[in-house]
Amino acid sequence: HMSSGRVPYSRPQKVAESGGTRPGIRAADSAPPRPMQSSETLLEDGQAKPNPVRSASPDTSSSEVDPSRAKRTKARDALIAGCVANFGVQYNFTILAIALLFLEAAHGGDGVWYTDDLWAGQAGAVLKSSSFVGAMLGMCTMGYLGDVIGRNSAFAVTSLLMVVFALLSGLVFAPEENGDQAMGMLLAARFVLGIGIGGCYPLASSKGSEECGSDNALQKNQAVGLIFFWQAVGDLFPYLIGMALAPLHHTEDPLGHIGQFRVALCIGALPPLVVLWYTYGQQDGRDTSQIDHAALAKRTWSDQVRAGSKEPGAWNNFLATSICWCFYDVAYYGSNQFTPKMTEQVFGDESSIFNESWKGAVDMAVGIPATLHALWLLRDWGTKRVQTRGHFAIAITAVLVACVWTPLTADDASQAMAYVLFMVYLLFYYAVNWGAKMGCFVLPQEVYTSEFSGTFSGIAAAFGKFGAIVGIWTFEGLTPVIGLIPVMLIVAALATISGFISQNCISDRLWEVQKQQMKAAREGAIAASISSNAANEIASPLHPGGGLDEEEPVAIN
Repeated sequence: HMSSGRVPYSRPQKVAESGGTRPGIRAADSAPPRPMQSSETLLEDGQAKPNPVRSASPDTSSSEVDPSRAKRTKARDALIAGCVANFGVQYNFTILAIALLFLEAAHGGDGVWYTDDLWAGQAGAVLKSSSFVGAMLGMCTMGYLGDVIGRNSAFAVTSLLMVVFALLSGLVFAPEENGDQAMGMLLAARFVLGIGIGGCYPLASSKGSEECGSDNALQKNQAVGLIFFWQAVGDLFPYLIGMALAPLHHTEDPLGHIGQFRVALCIGALPPLVVLWYTYGQQDGRDTSQIDHAALAKRTWSDQVRAGSKEPGAWNNFLATSICWCFYDVAYYGSNQFTPKMTEQVFGDESSIFNESWKGAVDMAVGIPATLHALWLLRDWGTKRVQTRGHFAIAITAVLVACVWTPLTADDASQAMAYVLFMVYLLFYYAVNWGAKMGCFVLPQEVYTSEFSGTFSGIAAAFGKFGAIVGIWTFEGLTPVIGLIPVMLIVAALATISGFISQNCISDRLWEVQKQQMKAAREGAIAASISSNAANEIASPLHPGGGLDEEEPVAIN
């Protein structure tokens, strides 16, 4: 028996997971016992470790042409980590609005340090913007770290930041009723939390694409799109939390609102805690065979950006990802300023935490079918068409809202007209959550190579959050001055520009490659006559030849 060196195999072996998350090696059940490497679960007696997945029978069922269990487990873990991370991203962004409602309702006592006129009435906008500024920093730095030190290592760091500072956000207090000091603590906690939130964008998408278990570009896009879908759920969930917590308050105990404020914010620590479990100490699954690790490890952030800028099509990719994402977030977050006006037209202006929560839930619920619709269309249209048509849909529906606003909000307009206005606005909100939003998240993983995807996905997302800050502050200031109609026309103009950029800067070759891969997969499935596993057989680099009815004995020196 050899104690060092790799045991020569007469043909490629199938890699399987022998428990936990560490891969082992399995051979044919009929093969004689053989020595294995220490990295391959070597037993002291030199025998191959029994395979817990397959039976001792030499029966070769169709399940044996699946990718290895280790590869499927890694793909599952990457999907779970990405989905939970994106849920946590939007939950932590959105929950602040609900938490401040609880804090504002706590008149007197510990809640005296927050009122709706604090910081000239802009406390909520300042706190939200601090998270976005932190997110911009996290997107750039954590995406770069993901390229240099590995996706899982960087993901663990960003998740730990989220856990710690989500908890600190909920546990802030007012020493000696010093409101400014308490709000300053909350502002700092939300900023650092934003750094962690921002890191999730490039790391979740890069990890999901690279570890999806397939080399097929279309399947990679589907995996990234499914991960992104959970942002829509994360948008909705804070309002459900508000509806659940609001009835628990007792009017004779005003300080109970402080407890609701703390619970709402501290829940935000749970999703990144799950992600930390799935990423800490785990080995990356990306293909690094074409990456010069020595050179990459020495690059600073600016060196990495300069190197990536020399890649073919870098300028077009920057326009289609970063600039389009910036314009999109101006429209998305800016138009959110109008949502209360639209809901008041239908449901009245009665204000309570529960009412505000359920009205917000109605709006956010629209994002779930819109995102699923875009995910479904990725397979038939490709990313370019989904993003391009998504931007044009925003432009058309924004113009529609501008056209109907005056007649439907006139003093003599009936209540039925208010419902019509609300339905038109929901159509606009569906378009905002549809193709352009999906394209912004998926496209960077499609156009950037693994060596640069973390860095440039982060840059694109950072441009998006810059657009969010511009949208929040600009639209809030412009709307009272020029009115809603011109603002909606500005949204339409930005969306139209983004549509033309997407049409002209995203290569059609991407979709052609995906169609060829789909055709090859279908032809391979017919040739193999295996209905459920043919696609996996073609995609797996471990079984390029198929035909795994039996394995040859392992040659031993």
